[in-house]
Amino acid sequence: MNYAYGAEQFELDPVVLGREKIYRSDGKTVDQERTDYYAADAARYKGVLGNAVFSHYPIKKVQVFQLKHAPFDWYAGEKAKTSFAEKIREVVSSILFKTESTREIRVGTQIYFRVDLDVPELPERTLTIINLHLEINCTPKERVNQTAEILSHIKGIKHPVIVSGDFNSAPQDLSPTSASRFVQRTPDDVADMFSHPVKPLFTMIQNYRFDDGGAFDFRGDSKRSINGKNGTLANSNERGLIGFKTTFSVKRPLAMGIGKYRLDWVFVKSFLKDPFEKGSYRFAPHFGETLEELNTNLKTPISDHHPNVVDLPLEEPKIS
Repeated sequence: MNYAYGAEQFELDPVVLGREKIYRSDGKTVDQERTDYYAADAARYKGVLGNAVFSHYPIKKVQVFQLKHAPFDWYAGEKAKTSFAEKIREVVSSILFKTESTREIRVGTQIYFRVDLDVPELPERTLTIINLHLEINCTPKERVNQTAEILSHIKGIKHPVIVSGDFNSAPQDLSPTSASRFVQRTPDDVADMFSHPVKPLFTMIQNYRFDDGGAFDFRGDSKRSINGKNGTLANSNERGLIGFKTTFSVKRPLAMGIGKYRLDWVFVKSFLKDPFEKGSYRFAPHFGETLEELNTNLKTPISDHHPNVVDLPLEEPKIS
């Protein structure tokens, strides 16, 4: 099958792509469980990753953008022969975390959606939703670059905005390991042990200002959080005992939270000029919650990530 992307042409092997069978990382052993569950329709397969927005309000406009900053090639990177270093990492992950790796070949880069909804109660009768899915197979620094690219697109928006989705904000590069990549990224991994590698992403979003001076709401008010927590982002994203409730976990996480990550976030532009301004709570996030218990207790989970929900009042809420 041929599939055109930009000015390039790719020759895609139906079997390698998993249209008929999905293989484990050795390229030989069939992963029958995943083959049965994920088998793609051979007549419709395009190999690209997609997002979606479902809305009660009328959708006025939809735009889909491919991220220009693409630190990992999901076609060449996943099709390449597994290196010895990667095989060792997969064995260790399988023993420690009970995780198994399969190939996921795609064509094209990560994308993000801009969806404009018709909401009469808001300025310009418009709410813009930015639905994103950042790259996981890269360093945290690369995800900062992807987020900066998205923020540059929305800078001129004057009405309320929701930026949400899978930020994949892991503290390490999780892309396949080769000897050269190991050498390249080991200094960063060592440095990350003594720093907060995902902090620059949140610092950038906190300091970001729209052209009209608007800012994202970073407030945490115990009366407006789901579990009475104060602290940064507590109103829009549920805080746990330490940090935030995780949205993804390996099958067997280790002590100290190793193997558990908060990857999914909600950021809201309402009517603030400062992220911590003690001003209006109209369209400000309230009672952000991570549905971990719901998701993990279902016979078939909604997703491998736990869903997040948040209330956004269209008028000033009456909370004493």
